[in-house]
Parts: sequence; structure tokens; C-alpha cells
Amino acid sequence: MFLLPVYEWSSLPRSTQNNALQIFDGHTVSYLRNEREVDIGAEPKLKISKHHRNDWFRVEVAFPAELDEAFGVAANKQGVRLKEHTADAILEASDGRFGRVVAEMKAVIGQRKSESAAAARAGQVGDAERPAGEADTLQAVA
Repeated sequence: MFLLPVYEWSSLPRSTQNNALQIFDGHTVSYLRNEREVDIGAEPKLKISKHHRNDWFRVEVAFPAELDEAFGVAANKQGVRLKEHTADAILEASDGRFGRVVAEMKAVIGQRKSESAAAARAGQVGDAERPAGEADTLQAVA
């Protein structure tokens, strides 16, 4: 598992994020069978659905050919249909470490996105403050 550089990349133009960096392509979970990628995408069974925060991290699940049945590898070796018992085993391995790390990454992403948004708003007048500021200019000076 690894986290993309949220703070650095979130300030880039949306076209760069989409086209050059492919952040939002939904390539969150990558399945590697014998060191060859056989599938890529979101994986709800691993609690990683298609969501804007999930776009900012990546997970690689590597497995040998002996586990094809457990991972639901298609006959043409071009896809994965993860079995429930395999997903449960991944989620429960190392005393639930997978879920904890995913939750920590989501928290970091949320924090960094909030910081980035706050920095972008710094010095700007909010919607609630704007009417008060306009009213100040209309009041007579005694």
C-alpha cells in the first residue's frame, strides 16, 4: 500500500491530475498474479470502493498461480473476482492491519485535502462575511 503525494498533487490543475497522473482512473487495487498484473480497479470486498478519497492511494495484492481459485482468476488470466473468504482472510490478516492502514491513509488524505482547501481559501471573504462587509460600506460615518 502506498499513498500518492496528496498535498503536492492536489494543487495541480485538474487536467494534469486526470490525464498525466491518472489519479481518478479508479486504479486503486492492483492484482498481481506471478508478478503480472491481471486486474486493476476498486474492490468493495476489501472495503475500497470507488470514492474520491480512495483515488489518492494504491494497493497491490500479489499472489501465486496456486491461489487462482481463491482469487477467482478467469480462465484467460485477465481478471479477478475476489472470493468472500479470500477477502475476509486479507482483511483479518495480521490482526486487521490492512483495514487499519487503509483507515489511516484515508485520514491523512482527508487532513491534507482540508489543509490544501484552507490554504486556497486563506484571505478570501466567506459567503457569511460578504453581506456584513457590504453593509459596512453603506453605513454613514458620524
